[in-house]
Amino acid sequence: MKYAYLRTNGQWISQFVNPMTGKRIRKSLGDDIHEAQRNLTKLMLEYGLSPNPDGKTYNVLMGNGIHTVDWHVAYKEYYDTHISNFTSKHKAYLESVLKKLNSFCNIPKVGHYKYKHIKTFLNYNKGSVSASSINKYIVTLRKFFNFCKMMGWIEKNPVDKIERLEEIVKTPYVFDEDELHAIFSDPCVYTKWWEFLLETGIRACDAIAFTKSQNFIEQDRLYCT
Repeated sequence: MKYAYLRTNGQWISQFVNPMTGKRIRKSLGDDIHEAQRNLTKLMLEYGLSPNPDGKTYNVLMGNGIHTVDWHVAYKEYYDTHISNFTSKHKAYLESVLKKLNSFCNIPKVGHYKYKHIKTFLNYNKGSVSASSINKYIVTLRKFFNFCKMMGWIEKNPVDKIERLEEIVKTPYVFDEDELHAIFSDPCVYTKWWEFLLETGIRACDAIAFTKSQNFIEQDRLYCT
C-alpha cells in the first residue's frame, strides 16, 4: 500500500506504509480537504515518498464528486487499506466476493451501485450457497461500501438495509434413558465413534449425517452413530 485516505468524524486521516520499516503510519491531516492535501504531501516527503504532483490522485482518492470513482480504483484502494492485512486464505475469500459482485453486476462506477443491485446478486447466489455464506457476503460487501462512503465516493451504503438470513441450526440427536441403558448394558453391542470410523472406513463428514434409522449390521455388530 502506498497511501490511502480515511474520513473519520470530519477528519481526514492518512494511512501508508513506511518504506524503510514496513510499519503502517496513520496520521491526522486536518478537517479541510485542501489542508489535508498539503499535509499529506509534506508527510510523504518526510518518509521519502513521492506524491502525485498534478493532484489527480488526490481528487480520485478524496472523492472529487459522487459517482465519479471507477470500481477498480475503489477496489484497489480498499485492497491496499484492508484486504492486504489478512492471511492469504481470508484475503482470497474477500477478493472473490467483491469480484463476484463486480462480474455479476458489471457496473463501472462504484457510486452507481444501488440496493436493488446488491439484492439481486444475493438472491442469485441463494440457490448455490448456504445462508451462513450469504450472511458473510453481506458483511463483506457492507464493509467495502462503508469504506467507499467514508472516502466520499458514495452517498449511501447500498447494503445497509439488507437483512441477514436466518441460519438453520440442526439440533443433535439425544439418546433417551432406554437407549442409554441398552448401550451401556452390553458394551460389546455398540461401537465407539472413532472405532466406527476406523473399522468402516466411512468419512466423518458422511457418518455424522446418519440417523437412527440408518444403523446397520457389520460383521454381526450393530453400529450406532
